[in-house]
Amino acid sequence: MTRGGRAVLMVTGAVALGGGGWFLGPWWALAGVLAGPPVAVVAYGTLMAFYGPEAQRFLDRHQWDEALTQADLGLPTLRLQARKWPAFFGDVLAIRQMQRAQALHGLGRDEEALRAVEEAVGIFRYLEKDSYLADGMLQLSRIRHALGDLEESLAAAAEATEMYRALTAARPGGYRADLAEALTDQATALTRLRRHDKALEPVREAQRIYQDGFAWDRLPDDAPRAWLTEGVILTCLERYRDASRSFARAWRLRGGRDEPLPGQARHAMSTAYRSDPEEFTDGWHQETGADPPLWL
Repeated sequence: MTRGGRAVLMVTGAVALGGGGWFLGPWWALAGVLAGPPVAVVAYGTLMAFYGPEAQRFLDRHQWDEALTQADLGLPTLRLQARKWPAFFGDVLAIRQMQRAQALHGLGRDEEALRAVEEAVGIFRYLEKDSYLADGMLQLSRIRHALGDLEESLAAAAEATEMYRALTAARPGGYRADLAEALTDQATALTRLRRHDKALEPVREAQRIYQDGFAWDRLPDDAPRAWLTEGVILTCLERYRDASRSFARAWRLRGGRDEPLPGQARHAMSTAYRSDPEEFTDGWHQETGADPPLWL
């Protein structure tokens, strides 16, 4: 909302409450005039915070422009409310900033996304909202990764992992998938840093969580990434037969769909295949009973 729009909103609130109070007497009218502006601002901010934006719906569809437009709605007013009443509106502002960060990241505007998610993380840390803070640290890790800040990405993923581990201990059924996702991100950062032996431990812990905590046909959407990441690591370690099985398991978890792979995974899969096509194909057959994708 612009400064002029905020002024109009406050005047409207003063007139509305002042006019309503007039029927009860002049003192009530005066009280209404004084209380009207802040009440109007709070009401508008609450409406925009809880009912207006539909950012998450667009984020789920990867419609980044539309999501960003929705996440920006009423943001200045919400920020003003969060400064005045942090206990009531701080976490709402932080969630909105995380939505903005996801949309900006999707649009490739990672520097802006970093500023948004860092603000969200700061708010959640101040408010001691542990579950939200863990989500924010995981998002921070991915944006740092995209910017090439690999050590910072690893540190954020490690912090998110420990938070999710504590949350999982308190509520075993609530955060297992989040913990596995954070562990996979940790392994991805370690791989980019060429610490391949260390990367195997977190990614295999993620796999155990998926295998022990979920039915095969109800695995979270992120589960295939754990096996893709393991395949990348094993390829870097020149363990091509084992890598072929990891890639094949990921392919099965993706429903056998030959969808585009992340660039690093596609390159590693091609490398493993070219290093020994017969051995790769044999490992793939044992896992899937089918031939590897034709593009290999």
